[in-house]
Amino acid sequence: MTLDTAVDRSQAFRVVGTAQVLKIPIQHVNGQNVVYWESIEQVFPGFRCVKKADVAVPPCIPSFPGVILDVVLSSASENAPTDSFVRKPSLAPTATLTTAPDVGQNNALAGAQTDPSNEDKFIEDLQVTPGVAETPNRNIITNGPLARPSVASTSSSPQVETTSKIVLSFIDSLKRASEKAKNSDGPLCRKEFNAVMSRMLKLQESSDTKQREMVELQRASNAKQNEILRLQDEMKQLALVHHEETTQMQQRALDQMAVLQSRVQAVLTQTYELHEYPIPRLFIVLPQYPSGWDLLKPFTEKYRLYFLCECGEHTKTASSSKSRTPHEIHLAKHEGYEVTRPTAFFRQYGPYILTILKMLKYSLSVASVAVPAVAHLVNADALNHTAKSLEHLQKCIGPGMDQVIGRIEKDAVDELEPIKHFSDQVENKEALEGADLRKLETFLKDKDGYKVLGNLYRTVTDEGHVKWVCMDHFRENYNQTAAEVFQRAVTALGGSFDENNGLVQVKIGSRESANELYLALEKARSVYELDITLNWACTGTDVQALESALKKSVVAVLHLDLRQFQPSLTNKFSPIPTRYEVLSRILQPLNMKSVHIVLPRSLIKLSNFSPKRPPHLRKLSFEMVVGSNFRVHAETLETESTRTTLYRLGSSVGLNGAEALSKALKTNSTLTTLDFSSITIGDNGAQALSEALKTNSTLTTLDLKDNSIGDSGTQALAEALKTNATLTSLNLEDNSFGPDGVRALAEALTTNSTLITLSLQGNLINVFTSSGTMALAEALKTNSTLTTLNLQHNSIGRRGTQALAEALKTNTTLTTLNLQRNMIGSSDTQALAEALKTNSTLTTLNLQRNLVGDTGAQALAKALRTNSALSTLYLGINQIENYGAKALAGALQTNSTLTTLYLTDNKIEDGGAKALADALKANSTLTTLDLRENSIGSDGAMALAEVLQTNLALTTLILDNNFIGSYGAMALAKALKTNSTVTTLDLGHNSIGVTEARAFSEVLMINSTLTTLDLGYSTAFGSEGAQVLSEALDVNSTLTTLQLWGSMIGDNGAKALSKALTSNSTLSTLHLSNNSIGFNGAHALSELLKINSTLTTLNLSRNNIDDDGAKALADTLKTNSTLTTLYLRDNSIGSDGAKALAESLKSNSTVTIYGVPGLAKT
Repeated sequence: MTLDTAVDRSQAFRVVGTAQVLKIPIQHVNGQNVVYWESIEQVFPGFRCVKKADVAVPPCIPSFPGVILDVVLSSASENAPTDSFVRKPSLAPTATLTTAPDVGQNNALAGAQTDPSNEDKFIEDLQVTPGVAETPNRNIITNGPLARPSVASTSSSPQVETTSKIVLSFIDSLKRASEKAKNSDGPLCRKEFNAVMSRMLKLQESSDTKQREMVELQRASNAKQNEILRLQDEMKQLALVHHEETTQMQQRALDQMAVLQSRVQAVLTQTYELHEYPIPRLFIVLPQYPSGWDLLKPFTEKYRLYFLCECGEHTKTASSSKSRTPHEIHLAKHEGYEVTRPTAFFRQYGPYILTILKMLKYSLSVASVAVPAVAHLVNADALNHTAKSLEHLQKCIGPGMDQVIGRIEKDAVDELEPIKHFSDQVENKEALEGADLRKLETFLKDKDGYKVLGNLYRTVTDEGHVKWVCMDHFRENYNQTAAEVFQRAVTALGGSFDENNGLVQVKIGSRESANELYLALEKARSVYELDITLNWACTGTDVQALESALKKSVVAVLHLDLRQFQPSLTNKFSPIPTRYEVLSRILQPLNMKSVHIVLPRSLIKLSNFSPKRPPHLRKLSFEMVVGSNFRVHAETLETESTRTTLYRLGSSVGLNGAEALSKALKTNSTLTTLDFSSITIGDNGAQALSEALKTNSTLTTLDLKDNSIGDSGTQALAEALKTNATLTSLNLEDNSFGPDGVRALAEALTTNSTLITLSLQGNLINVFTSSGTMALAEALKTNSTLTTLNLQHNSIGRRGTQALAEALKTNTTLTTLNLQRNMIGSSDTQALAEALKTNSTLTTLNLQRNLVGDTGAQALAKALRTNSALSTLYLGINQIENYGAKALAGALQTNSTLTTLYLTDNKIEDGGAKALADALKANSTLTTLDLRENSIGSDGAMALAEVLQTNLALTTLILDNNFIGSYGAMALAKALKTNSTVTTLDLGHNSIGVTEARAFSEVLMINSTLTTLDLGYSTAFGSEGAQVLSEALDVNSTLTTLQLWGSMIGDNGAKALSKALTSNSTLSTLHLSNNSIGFNGAHALSELLKINSTLTTLNLSRNNIDDDGAKALADTLKTNSTLTTLYLRDNSIGSDGAKALAESLKSNSTVTIYGVPGLAKT
């Protein structure tokens, strides 16, 4: 029977022999429409098979559109169809395999079930059907009575193996049922078959559940394993990061300790002269009371300053072993001084104090100075003799030190801004300078009326270094009897003797009194500064007597008043300079470091009396008259018509003297330069001079450095600048004015049109506020004449730096800006770099000794890519490493104006040096590259050497104090064989040996441009190195300066050099100090000087030259007419050698000899 199938989605069925038709929905599986066997069973319970016409169809039948299939029931009672169609839930399709079964197999099954008589045949067919029994991984009929769903899997999976076992078990059951039927001679009944099928289905359902559980467990296990692996990887990464961080922290700690050690070394080994050393240099600051240690109350904190005794090896004597006095740094026996203005104090001295505190905390001993544990810094003896405050200090010194260290490290450098990397700042903070020490007293409240200075005494070591020690250590080096005799002699003359400072002030009225004092002075070992007035008509004989006493004393600073001096009548017809030449003898004692002489009035108009300063003197100054008598000197300026320069140094003219000078300057029409540095004119003196500047029309240069000029004095000078039309240079370095003074100068600059140079170095222009620097920056926006501005060492701060940067964007006249030592960080540098991108006039920028770092260097590098004006950039001591050097190198590849780059004392290694070398391949303007005191090794040096073979611009390369090694030196030597531009090469402190010397010898034989070569401080060089280098000097015709200091060449090396220089006609400077040269070497050099006509400077200091060697040199000097400078310091030349040299000077008028006592020219 055929039906309409246009839209029908079902299969029609009827019970055999009936007319009622029922439809069952069809399913679409694997591209064909099918009807599931169980769907038919739900409609026709108990059916046995389905027939199409007279042919039975398989359990899972295809769809027959338009055909009614007959359903054969198992009994008549079952022929009635079900009234309603109810679909039982089927198994999840995702859990079944849906591949269509084999047609032949299905036909066999259908046929077996169509006729009960064929049941035995059906069972037999099952036993041989390969699709089920023999192929367990073959796809199975779905939703039929003989098949249940199974999980798809590969043949090797455990799930398939489980399913196969179930199927085999099912077949075994069928076999057993078949055998049973055969044995009983009866057919396999439907009931038994269904029982087997039911058992099979239960087993398969259980297997499916287990399989799903196993899959889930396997998935969970895999997830856990992956999680474990992930956690293990994370743990490994964390361990690696932790290890790296630990290593870095350890390295940083070591680096910081090394930095601190070097800073302590700088502090403890720095030498001062007495005139620079007014107060002790070693001190610490601690909280005054425990309640004052709360950092949350910074404005209520109180601190006290304590000086330290600088004892050490230098204070030990032969009897020290019997003494119980320890020779270790300790707190002075003094209750200390309260610090006023703590914020400003820490701003000025914070890094220095931090260095000292850490030196004490970690007990860092340097040189001859021993540092004890913190608990022993306060001596028990001090507690018995000093204020009880030290008892509290002994208990709290440790926490107090930690508290101050914490404050300094957290304090602001620039207006309460947190300090970043303060250890870097400490590294850039050197030991205090003389000006810093002199300012220290301005911060102390409880000052001693008589300059006791912590109960410390000033002493001088055998090497001439100044130390401040306590009475116990002072007495160990103190001859009590001689001191008492000297004290009585000074007192008898009405003078004073300050034992703490070793200062004597006395006026002597007769020659007899003077001789008595001189005898006592020779034996007293505690007089270091002598202020003496010869208050009678003294002559040259009296001066000679004083000279003799000074030679036997330890006096280092001399203030001598000779205003009553009268030249000898026996030579009154001699020229005036000759008659006064005896005064220069007072300058000869080698122990003298500073001499100031008040000359007689008769020399006021003697402009050509100017004795040359001997090299051992650090300061030499002359004064005509002092105090109110300065009017006499000033009056001469009113009428004098020839003097253009007035130079004064090391004295105080007083208010009356300044007023007299001011009056003279109002009418003087010739003086153009006035140097009044370090004469302490103060605010009153500055105000007096400012009055003269308002009308003076000739003075162009005014030097008022180190004069204790404050805000009021600066304001007066600024007022004068508003009208003065001639002054072009003003030096106000190392004074004490602050923001108010700077604001006044800034206001003057807005109207002044002549000043071109202004130096404000070392003042307090940025204390508490940046208003001073900001005002100065505003003035620069409109000023059109100032070209040079020096703001070094002023802590100008972030806001000050940024204000200056803004000014540079519009200023069109400033060419030189010095911002050295201003704690300028990377962000501040970025502001300056932005200004450089547009500024077109600044040619020199000095940022030495700041905190530029790699980030700041990168910012400057970006600016250099576009800047077309800057020619000189100072970036020494700025914590710049390879990253910063690479950034600068990148800029050099395109920059075409920078000619000089200083990267001294940074942390540049081979990587940075290679980058700079690559830049020089393209750069054609850089002429000077200073890389001294970095960490450049042989690879970096070789890279630089390679570029020298092609670069045609670089003339000066400085690699002093690196680690270039033999390979680096050899590579540089090879490069110089072809290079034709380098004129100066500095390789000192690089361990140059004989092999390298031979390489440079070959260079000098063919190179025709190198003029200066420094191979000094290379102990491996030796005499052999000097000999091989000498071979080249015999033929070289361009080298003018050769530095071989500290190279251990000895006499043989000196001989070889001398022999070579007999024919050399270009070398003019030869530096051979510290080379163990004795008589034979000196004799060889003296023979050289007899015939050499080009050598002008010879340095033989710190050798082993004795009297015989000096005599040989002296004999040569009688005829040599070209040598102008001879250094003989620190040799073994005695009186005989000195006399021989002095005799030679009678006929030689060109040479100046330094370092030999008793010579007129030194």
